Amino acid sequence: MPRIERPPLGSRRKDAPWNSSTQRSSGSAGLALGGALADDGQNIVVVEQSDTMYGGACVNNACIPTKALVESARLTAAVGGPIVEREERYTAAVDDMKELRSASRERNYRALADRENVDVIDGRASFADATHLTVATASGTRSIEAKRIFIDTGSLPKLPSIPGIDSPRAFVSSSLIELPTLPRQLVIIGGGYVGLEFASFYTDFGAQVTILNDQPDGININENCGSTHIAALGEYVKKNGYDVGVAFDGDADRCLAVDENGELVDGDKLIAIFAQRMKQEGRLANDTAVVTVMSNIGFFKFAEQAGIHVEKTGVGDRYVLQNMLENGHLIGGEQSGHIILREYMTTGDGQLTAVQLLDAMKKDSRPLSQIASLMRVYPQVLLNVRGDREKLKALKGDPSLQELEEQMQGNGRILVRPSGTEPVVRIMVEGPEEKMIMDIAKAMEQTIIERLGQDENC
Repeated sequence: MPRIERPPLGSRRKDAPWNSSTQRSSGSAGLALGGALADDGQNIVVVEQSDTMYGGACVNNACIPTKALVESARLTAAVGGPIVEREERYTAAVDDMKELRSASRERNYRALADRENVDVIDGRASFADATHLTVATASGTRSIEAKRIFIDTGSLPKLPSIPGIDSPRAFVSSSLIELPTLPRQLVIIGGGYVGLEFASFYTDFGAQVTILNDQPDGININENCGSTHIAALGEYVKKNGYDVGVAFDGDADRCLAVDENGELVDGDKLIAIFAQRMKQEGRLANDTAVVTVMSNIGFFKFAEQAGIHVEKTGVGDRYVLQNMLENGHLIGGEQSGHIILREYMTTGDGQLTAVQLLDAMKKDSRPLSQIASLMRVYPQVLLNVRGDREKLKALKGDPSLQELEEQMQGNGRILVRPSGTEPVVRIMVEGPEEKMIMDIAKAMEQTIIERLGQDENC
């Protein structure tokens, strides 16, 4: 591909020192961050090591290229034909994919480079000190001073240590899609999402594909592990004497932790830890944290004692983010560990959450079990009643349900809501004693079954 023509270095705003913010890499996160900072009126320098990576992995060797090949492969499979014709279609599909990628890359580059207060440099950056970068470019070395430096680099495939891996016939995903000729036979090592996607579209193009090491099979991701099955991590941390363990979900936007005793530190506790620290440091905008109606009552009691205002939203991180953006709040999230730290980004990021937890532990110096004791987790019972969600409206104000809630005497709560994804009504009861809330939950479940005219629960 021809090299994208760049404006001469330093050709824009020569009178302005580039000392506001610098970011390394122009991937999807870098593009969003650079654009936001530029819109805020700051002078920005963006350093990208490769002129073939503007827009990041999604644009250049992941989402867009592979989905383009998937679509072409489906059409090829539908048409059929001998292998020679399929090979021709494959070559044409690769050419089309490269054109699409080039156009996307150019748009991403221009989205930054065409701004008056953004300087984009092709080069490799290294730190000279905390506020200075040295950038090696094709035309020489350039020094940059910046008050803030953001590192937005992506990831690279990790090659397994097996004989023959250095063969010119061994490829990673990003190099395989560059092949102009369809491989007649292809062996894929690993049955993750990427491996299975490649196996699918190369098979549709007509290649003979074999998958090795396909256990797990790319579908059973997080089976008995990760943030949805954290017990094994807790046992491992306790057995081996570690200070903390963190677990992510499949796409790592959620993070939960376990303390040195193997006990769960869920999203509510993590938000409490972060919000209290932010308040102490004067960083908690509006003295507010945003959570959903499903957060444990213990969080609300903690917040009241800590002088932190709580905004409650519907279930789902999009509602949390909407509230944060509309009101200027900086922290919010869900009990599941989907936490948004808007000082840094506008979406949940499990790795960021983990880093913030480790930083909090380092600054506090106490064991995580003591840090997390700032909030008591009240026992919680969750039950589902299968039925028509529309009929739930008739339950509002039902005297029987109100009587059950009065039994809590203000020291617990009951939440009844329709599921957003299933034809069920969800019942949540929280209180100080597990037997009491279980009895109330079961009584409420039976009342709702009777009111909805259902005899089957799930």
